[in-house]
Amino acid sequence: MGVWFSELSEVVLRPLLTVSSVYKPSSVDFVTPMAPPLRWCVGSVFFGLATRKGMRGWGPFESFVCIEGRSKLGSISSLRCMTWFLSRDDISLQKSSVLTLKELLSADQSHVQTLIEVEDLPKALVNLIHMPDCLSAKKSSYSVIYHILSTPVGFHKLSSRFLELNVAETSLEALVEGDKGLSEMALGVLDRISDSKQGIKRVQKHALTVPLIVKKILRVSSLATDFCVSMLWKLSHSGDGIDGNVLVEALHVGAFQKLLLMLQVNCGEETKLKATEMLKLMNQYKNKLDCFDSGHYKYLRKSY
Repeated sequence: MGVWFSELSEVVLRPLLTVSSVYKPSSVDFVTPMAPPLRWCVGSVFFGLATRKGMRGWGPFESFVCIEGRSKLGSISSLRCMTWFLSRDDISLQKSSVLTLKELLSADQSHVQTLIEVEDLPKALVNLIHMPDCLSAKKSSYSVIYHILSTPVGFHKLSSRFLELNVAETSLEALVEGDKGLSEMALGVLDRISDSKQGIKRVQKHALTVPLIVKKILRVSSLATDFCVSMLWKLSHSGDGIDGNVLVEALHVGAFQKLLLMLQVNCGEETKLKATEMLKLMNQYKNKLDCFDSGHYKYLRKSY
């Protein structure tokens, strides 16, 4: 079975994996007539082998094919090819390629080690974020960036490059009018990019950082709420000590009430600990500000 699939995958994928070496970005004349077959290859082969979509009914072979397919797609040749497709002026190629990268990294983050060796990857992903009228591509691009920054090697090598491409500012802007899925992914990227001193400084510079983060607590998803609490904690603990300005600003936009409400529902242990610490810190400023109406929350249990 293994030999059979290996031979099949070579027949199907080898022509596709050599496209990046045959059709250079400068060879525009060759790309245009090849666009239809390339779209079919990327859509049917890349995405089909990365996931189980298009393979329903394969029975016991389904899982095996997906695993073997991902191993082929995770090669440096395949990843370089997909990254090149991301920079092409063809929305079908871009969408299929970024969706495939998302599926690969979601299934196995070890592919990040190979992916970060591909040149121009950060720029291609950020360009997709700015693409109009293609929400699924934006979400997938944010997801790929999140998975890259979630690994030590990916964060060390590409976090500064993503900051140069204004990912922090772009992610904050995505929170203004983005839907729940996009907001969740943007918050995840912000949380990861804030793990560096340079990253947290860039996030702090934005005037709407704290209001936007507080607004998203309990309004998107439990994972997004975890990201928000983590972000508030990092912002208030940046520098040599506690940043009282962040705490005061958070109080003004209702963070105390939201964190108190959050502790009444199920949340992760790490998030609960950070929220509890934030409440204790905010409690020192609460009585000095005319922004808290305890009457609306007198029936809530105190968790600190």
